[in-house]
Amino acid sequence: MKFTKFIPLALALALAVPAFADPVASQNDELKFTLSPFFNITKNPGKVYQGVVAVDDAYTELTVSTPITFGYHVITNNRSDAVQLTVKADSSTGQVAALGGTVGNPIVVFTNTTVTAENRPTKAQIQSAASSSTDKSATPNAIAFNVTPVCKMVDDTGATADPAGTMSAPAGDLANIKYTFNNGEYNFDYTISTAINGTFSTYDTEGLYKAYVTMTQVTP
Repeated sequence: MKFTKFIPLALALALAVPAFADPVASQNDELKFTLSPFFNITKNPGKVYQGVVAVDDAYTELTVSTPITFGYHVITNNRSDAVQLTVKADSSTGQVAALGGTVGNPIVVFTNTTVTAENRPTKAQIQSAASSSTDKSATPNAIAFNVTPVCKMVDDTGATADPAGTMSAPAGDLANIKYTFNNGEYNFDYTISTAINGTFSTYDTEGLYKAYVTMTQVTP
């Protein structure tokens, strides 16, 4: 005898229809994103990296009739940030530090890159030029220049003060300038126009004189 199995209709309906949740009167979501640290440094436009120089009839004074200028634009969202200005020049043994003076009145030393290495100034002679030595024979093929710095915040960018600069020098070396500042936007502009008396003379032979300038983000 054949038997047919039936599921009662009431039970079948109970399996097919889920239970309803209690009604909710409100929902909320957390909306968010992550903003990463930002730092960017670019060269300021319109700068003159190779000047035109003139000398007097006695060959004792050198002026840059077309001033040499350089500058950088810095943007940061870091609450505390810093950059370092470094200057190097070619010596008889390779590139060495070539920045002296003070934060408000830096001194940059240019050296003759056309002559052979043995005729370039030594590290000590470059340091002598950076200290504004008046002994002309002590700074052959090295000429020091005063630099006029203008380091300012850009208005309305969140910055509350101009960069603060400090000089630091590793043992036995010339200096770097470190600028500290808070989040915002800044311009660092520099002008070179007149050689320091005493560092220019007939000991400085013809050729192409250079200095190498770098601005780099550093730890505040």
